[in-house]
Parts: sequence; C-alpha cells; structure tokens
Amino acid sequence: MNTYHSLLFLLAFVLAANYTFAKVTADTQCKNGYVVQMSNHFECKCNNGFVLANENTCEEKRDCTNTQNVNKNCGDYAVCTNTRVNNEERAVKCACIAQYTLVKDVCIPNNCNGIMCEKGKCIIDPSNANKNVCSCNIGTTLDETGRCAKPGKTDCALKCKANEECKLTENYYKCVAKGSGGQGSGGATGAAYSLMNGSAVISILAVFAFFMMSLV
Repeated sequence: MNTYHSLLFLLAFVLAANYTFAKVTADTQCKNGYVVQMSNHFECKCNNGFVLANENTCEEKRDCTNTQNVNKNCGDYAVCTNTRVNNEERAVKCACIAQYTLVKDVCIPNNCNGIMCEKGKCIIDPSNANKNVCSCNIGTTLDETGRCAKPGKTDCALKCKANEECKLTENYYKCVAKGSGGQGSGGATGAAYSLMNGSAVISILAVFAFFMMSLV
C-alpha cells in the first residue's frame, strides 16, 4: 500500500470514528428515539423495543437466542456475536461493540472503564472523542475534581415542539406533551439522521470510491 492509499485509509478511519461518536445536540434527530439533556451534554434515549447502535441511532432490539440475529443489535452499543464455546461448538451471545466494554451489564466506552462520576456518568467528551468527562444528573454539577458532587442548577436547553414542554424526568430533561406529565412525541423513525452523521456517511463513501478508482 503506497502513501496515497495509506492517507485515504486513514481519512476513512477518522470519518468512521466521527460517525460512531457523533456529537448529539439539541437539534439532533434521534432515529427511533428522542433527545434528553443532562447537566453538560445531550444524548439520545431509545423508544421502547429499541437500543442504541451509535450516538444518535436506535435499532430494534434482537434476541441472541435466534442465530439469525448475529451482528444485530441486542443492547445499547452491543450486538449478537458468534463465539466459540469449545473446539466444536459455537454460541451466540450479546457482546459490546468495538471501543466499548461491559461493566455491570452495561456497555460503556473503553475510556470510561474505572471512572467514577458520583451522581452522573462518564461519557466521551462531545468536543474530543479521545477524552472522557463526567456528565451530571440534573441538580448536580461538576466540582473541582471533575466529578458530579456539587449541587447546582442547569436550565433546560431542549428545543421542544409547540405542544410540548421540558420536564425533569428521572435525572434528565426531556420534552413531554403539555399537561401529560409523561411521554413526549418520541423520535424520528425514518432516515432522519443528524447532519453530522449524514455528512460523515457521504464522506466515507466518497473516500471509498476514490480509493477504488485509484486501484484501476
């Protein structure tokens, strides 16, 4: 592989990483889900029966006891994986995707393994995919050590629809139907991806096309 091909491969890898860790904002359209807000970041929550495939895409949750579901999503950041039990038998189990590790039955970013955030959770830094930060439950903010241990106020920055209002649900803000005190309108169910993810996919395809043409 010459230098030109190496550069194309590196660019495609970087774009793919950006696609996986796409920054979620108040404007993000979560496929099969909806945006919620914690103290210092936004994230997608999935509708019932769906799990996170990446930062802004939820896919139908599949049962790994069905061998036809290999490589299908079985949990947040997890897929059904064909594993070897012994030299003769194989079994399908739910396993975390690359760059994630299983901690207490939850797939978390590798960079967050062993990080304790108190009243919050460790996430990939929205501004730097190579770093981790703590994001706090609403009502708590970061202290001088970077942990969620200091009481503090966070205003809702979600962009709710005209018939919705921002409500504190569990430990985060979400948009709910006015007067319902419960469920909102849910999220996008079609191809409504965020602009970042859409452009990343197009860029990856373009780089791949140039790479293939260069081989001719």
